[in-house]
Amino acid sequence: MKFFKIFVVISIFTILFNCDKIKNAKNKLNPAGPYKEAGIDPFYWEAIDNDKYYIPLVKPLRLIKWKGTDQWILDTSIIGWKYGDMGPIAVINAKDVYVYGLQDVTYDEENNKTSSSFFFIINVISKEINTYDYDNQRKVFEEDIRKLGLPETYFEPHNVYVEYERYPDLEWFPDNVKNQLNKVKVLYQREIFNNR
Repeated sequence: MKFFKIFVVISIFTILFNCDKIKNAKNKLNPAGPYKEAGIDPFYWEAIDNDKYYIPLVKPLRLIKWKGTDQWILDTSIIGWKYGDMGPIAVINAKDVYVYGLQDVTYDEENNKTSSSFFFIINVISKEINTYDYDNQRKVFEEDIRKLGLPETYFEPHNVYVEYERYPDLEWFPDNVKNQLNKVKVLYQREIFNNR
């Protein structure tokens, strides 16, 4: 009987130990696991969906790249822009309630037309979208950026995605989201270190 009790106790400890190992393995296979468990809004950490890659900007706007393509599209239709989505996006930045950047030249194969590049500033709260012709209104765009106190730096979407995929924390995220992401990062790194 004593042998049986020892066997049961050892079995329970083995099961509990393996449950932790399974949880850690799940988190390694699914890096989003810790973010999900921490209750962080998926908008800020979901980088991939079935057939799309995402870069979150200012909620609800994000850049989208369909698998098999090399162009990043800004999902402006989500805020009701009458022209649908913008793209391809050459460079982008975001701060507070603003998303701004440059849409590259587009070619409409169906109508055999080329559209020129334009700069844009989007206020996500008011849903106001201002566009500026690349050749004729560049200075006006730059003046408006300065008036709004926005950084005059721009990022290529591909480079942003590479960084974002490594660790989902972008400089334009709200401070509370950055803090949540950092807590998860610290806990996750500590867990990895302790499991070596």
